[in-house]
Amino acid sequence: MHLLKLPSILAVSAVLCFSAGCSKRGSQSKGAEPQATTQPPSSTSSAPTAQAPQSKSKSKSVSDDNCPMALPGTTAKAEDTPEGVALTLSTPEPTQVSELQQRSRRMLHEQATATQQRASNATPMEEAEREDLGIGQLEEQDGLDETGMGGSGMAGAPTMPASASVQDTPDGVVIVYSALDPKKQKQLSSEIHSAAEQMKPGKCPGMGGPSPSLE
Repeated sequence: MHLLKLPSILAVSAVLCFSAGCSKRGSQSKGAEPQATTQPPSSTSSAPTAQAPQSKSKSKSVSDDNCPMALPGTTAKAEDTPEGVALTLSTPEPTQVSELQQRSRRMLHEQATATQQRASNATPMEEAEREDLGIGQLEEQDGLDETGMGGSGMAGAPTMPASASVQDTPDGVVIVYSALDPKKQKQLSSEIHSAAEQMKPGKCPGMGGPSPSLE
């Protein structure tokens, strides 16, 4: 099985590992340019405003253009499977299927990039702990009809090391998540089911965009 850089969003398959990656080999995959982060605010204003926390939150968000749920009529459903937990994204509009599939891949790539950047900003102690566990930053494998997508971690990625496979369907995609540590599968399943419940029209967990007012 070969390791390679993510070719493009048009690729039908690849495998990603989240939460700082899954092996030491993953640390070699640093070619992707992070899209989900912004530069740390170096504000010259004398008083803090409500925009500061928005900027911090946005650094962990995925672009609205990459949210599959932004396509009218798109639905999300989670279901446990023998391999892990599956998230099905589908649209009733045949003309939107290709766009839904492309958005899903762009979102997955951006989530993986955000996770990789978090790993690169880790303290020496955190990095040493990851190395002791054999955890790298990002690992991709070819030929498994796989890539990855979100839980409640960086930009919606799973919070624990996990692989996520995506496969095209006639009306969208099916993404199957598997925790690298079998003991964490129940927690991962809970995260994905929760994410599916939050995936309303126009909204993807961990993404930017309008949110309900708390005032």
